[in-house]
Amino acid sequence: MQSTNHDQTNTTQTTTTTEAAIQVSDYLWQERFNTLYQVRLSALYHRKREGFYDLLDKLTKLAVIVGGSAVFANTSQSSGIGIAVAVAGALSLVFDYAIKARNHAQLAHDYGLLEAGIEQTGERDFTEKDLNQWRSNLASLESKEPPTLTNLVKVCESELFAALGQKAQPLPWHKKALAHWA
Repeated sequence: MQSTNHDQTNTTQTTTTTEAAIQVSDYLWQERFNTLYQVRLSALYHRKREGFYDLLDKLTKLAVIVGGSAVFANTSQSSGIGIAVAVAGALSLVFDYAIKARNHAQLAHDYGLLEAGIEQTGERDFTEKDLNQWRSNLASLESKEPPTLTNLVKVCESELFAALGQKAQPLPWHKKALAHWA
């Protein structure tokens, strides 16, 4: 009779231990997924910002070259073009689009390296220590970021959801169009 109770107690303890291990495993895997999602979202965001600032830099340079050529040609509208060239050049100097593009490129690169490290460890071979290190690295990268643009984050989330095969909340066209401005 005692042997049966002892076996039953061992079975209950084993079941409880197994359930606890499954809960911890599920928790760790979910936290890995959440961390990886945040890393991917941030990398996508910074790639978009890099592209935006790179475009602004190129458009400004184009305006200066074309406008400067028109002024040099001494057309009848050269004073207005000269003012536009001066404004474009001033905007480029003040806002320094090229440096902002490089800063976002570096952040996107750093997020990509973090993602590679998470993926390299694999979906089953990571520990809580790995997870803590990834989250620490994520927090370190986030501390270097300039303020984020909410609508651009929503655009990135929508694209990331689509890439993961999930349905995303659509963003109105005007918010998409102005995502880099507000």
